[in-house]
Amino acid sequence: RICSKLTQEGRQLLLLDGNSNKCNMEMLYTHGDMVHSLPEFAVSLGGNANVPIEACAYFSSKEEKILFQKQQQRQTTMPTNGDDNNKEISTTVRPYAVTFQAHPEYISPTGFNVNYLNTVKVMEDRGYITQQLLEEVCEDARVNFEKVQGDSLDAMIAVATTFGWF
Repeated sequence: RICSKLTQEGRQLLLLDGNSNKCNMEMLYTHGDMVHSLPEFAVSLGGNANVPIEACAYFSSKEEKILFQKQQQRQTTMPTNGDDNNKEISTTVRPYAVTFQAHPEYISPTGFNVNYLNTVKVMEDRGYITQQLLEEVCEDARVNFEKVQGDSLDAMIAVATTFGWF
């Protein structure tokens, strides 16, 4: 399980209610690789010291990314009064893809009880993690499952809403 501090863009894209008081997101992950940098047309949505870029959003161009950032900044700093004279950001800019280093699919009963537990067991079998770490991460995932499940569902629903799927 990782806890990621959300960026301003992450709070806007991954929190359905726009709750600016919430700053973190917790999800399950099972690998040691990580994204260290992004192309100029992508923006980080959050991370931590061990996983610097936990989630990111991709745009069609660097310019579109900048417009999105201006749009997000404007939404968080200025109340909308229906009087929009700035045509540069009057159109809603949305990413075309959002990716996660974690595995939100692990929150289903099968995803957790079969996929997640079997994956970490194989990691232990192959010597990537110790038996002690296997036991610790499995217990941590069980204890924190409700929080991880809530954050993962919120993020997936928020992304689907951003893409217009709901």
